[in-house]
Amino acid sequence: MMRECSKGGILQLTESVSPELEKKLEDACYEKAKAYPWVNSWMLGSELECGFELIKKNNFKDFAKLQFACYKGIKRFDPNKKFFLGGSCNMQPQNGTRFVGQYLEAANEVNGKIKFDGVTIHPYRTTPENPDLDDDAAAFFAVLDKNGYQNVPAYWDEGIYYTYYNIPAWGLDPHKGCSTDHYYAGCPSYHMGWGERISAAYFARSWLVALKYQDRVKAFNDWSFWTEMDAYLTPFAHQKIPNTLGILLGNAVFKKDIRFAPETRCYVFEDEKQRPIAALWSHNPKVDRGYEESPVARLNFEGKAFETIDLMENERSVKSDAKGYTDIPVTPFPIFIRGRAGELESLCRAIQNGRIIDSDKAVVKITAKPSNASELEVEFRNLVTREFQGQADIKLQDKVMEQKIRLKEKGAENVMISMPEKIPLDRIAEIKLPVTLKEEGVKPLVFDLSFKAFAVKKLKGNITVTGNAGDWNDIPAIQITNRCISTSKGGGGTHNLPLDNNSEKVGYPGDHAAEYQMAWDNDNLYLRVNVTDDKLFHENKKDVSGRWDNDCLQVYIDTLGDARSKETRGFDGNDYNYDFFPSMTTNSTSVPDGTLTAFRRYAPEQQQAGGLLAPMPNMVEPEVKGTFRKTENGYIYEIAFPKRLIAPLQLKTGTVSGFAIYIADHDGSYLKSAVTTTPPGTGGYLNPHLYPVMILVE
Repeated sequence: MMRECSKGGILQLTESVSPELEKKLEDACYEKAKAYPWVNSWMLGSELECGFELIKKNNFKDFAKLQFACYKGIKRFDPNKKFFLGGSCNMQPQNGTRFVGQYLEAANEVNGKIKFDGVTIHPYRTTPENPDLDDDAAAFFAVLDKNGYQNVPAYWDEGIYYTYYNIPAWGLDPHKGCSTDHYYAGCPSYHMGWGERISAAYFARSWLVALKYQDRVKAFNDWSFWTEMDAYLTPFAHQKIPNTLGILLGNAVFKKDIRFAPETRCYVFEDEKQRPIAALWSHNPKVDRGYEESPVARLNFEGKAFETIDLMENERSVKSDAKGYTDIPVTPFPIFIRGRAGELESLCRAIQNGRIIDSDKAVVKITAKPSNASELEVEFRNLVTREFQGQADIKLQDKVMEQKIRLKEKGAENVMISMPEKIPLDRIAEIKLPVTLKEEGVKPLVFDLSFKAFAVKKLKGNITVTGNAGDWNDIPAIQITNRCISTSKGGGGTHNLPLDNNSEKVGYPGDHAAEYQMAWDNDNLYLRVNVTDDKLFHENKKDVSGRWDNDCLQVYIDTLGDARSKETRGFDGNDYNYDFFPSMTTNSTSVPDGTLTAFRRYAPEQQQAGGLLAPMPNMVEPEVKGTFRKTENGYIYEIAFPKRLIAPLQLKTGTVSGFAIYIADHDGSYLKSAVTTTPPGTGGYLNPHLYPVMILVE
């Protein structure tokens, strides 16, 4: 049993730790352990980066002193009790795992003789492979190893949260990790739909990763509350998963990770009877959503007998052809292939040499992003467990570079390329980057990694966002040149049609144009948008969520800048959409100078952006400060985004994200057009793959 010593209160507000506070906390933890002698494991708390002032101010040494005070109090009561370091709200390398590394580094510096009895963390994510739980686990263990914790167990005491219903109107989405946090009403139906099936698969795929790392992960607790059954003890699909995994793999040890094709995964175990058991599944987002059929693998088991068992522990019958080949669907629902005792190597060989029928997917994933304003980083990542050798022809702004590529199984290589000119501060530049990948005996594949980009400089002075134009004098302005024209009087169109399709003229001098300026410091991201508009129109007659149908500003952030590299489209677990409106009285059409209303329409997964204190969607956000000021020919928005409200984006040099601006124009009849930093005829809503790349520079 694990219990928290403390969470919240005075410790959260503490900005420094005195010896007196250490002693007081130690004594309190001693008394707490004494009051609950049956509790064997303790920690100060988890997800503490969300609210602790010490962490906010990077005072990790004093935070370590609090941990050790608790440790000493628990151990004073009983040296055999366990004290764990409470981890973060996610296990992203750049976020939660980074915090754990900082905690451990500080702890080693304060008292290197003490080692915590375990380290906890909450590996929540959008889906088990997005971001990849296996990759993040490896990064997490590398941080533990670096700090001398290679022999200390890890406890994933929260981290799986996939609803079993797909009901968009209720905000329930099994493909969006923590979308269920608001829903506690229980089961509305006895029918098992796709949502319940894929939810069970996501639970299974998550636990299989923990079983792969069973020598280090000693617990992986899902955070679901779907444990109820009806009067006939009818379980939900996901309630069967621990049973299936326990029966098939309860005493098994992990042996091999096989990736014989992109978007497939196979973990091979050996049970207590020395029988090999392979857990095989696919993780194609379109297949997970039921949009495409599952791929089919063709395997040759060399005449060896094997069993095929599905996720509900039913035996499945498969047949081999005259040449010994067996076709097995590789579905989102892990299927288990069990061989005879002593046949581990032959089973692994059959799967490693398998292929997906009629598939031409590239075995290497190529992505590109700026590493700084003068240099690009092109990553080549091997998606399979065989070595890749080939050549990449990288064409940057019409200059071709030939690069030999040799990748170990599941390996990666980064190629750094100097840019002919820096990413500018005063315009959105187009970076043309087609890449041709060649492998002997395989048709060359062409990847278009082109993108648009701009740089944002760190602030040297102060910005008050009170309408003082002088604060922005030294910050370059970027013209917004692309336009989106509505296709109907309903407004909000996303197609750039000829002007004669629109009854209101668009684009004449003085009609609607804009430029923006940006800056950043350690606490805020700043934005100023100067709009030329011959007619300001804004009605406050609707619910705030409907005020987009006016003159307004919409801001979109892909915080990790990863949308361009994903197969799926639309918002994912690290995106924001903020809308900005003039602050007005209800039922008013009079727009005064003054403050802004910030409405957050979309927010990242709760655990990616701070856990319980994370920004939530569909709400007004008073902590985003700003002003709205009318000018002679339009109006100006000034905004400061606190770092907490754009997390997991990090305000530091070199951070790369996607950032888009959409400024709507309504002249009184309907929303007729907008200017946008996305391509002409498009907007930022649900289009993070179209956002210009923003890089933070000194």
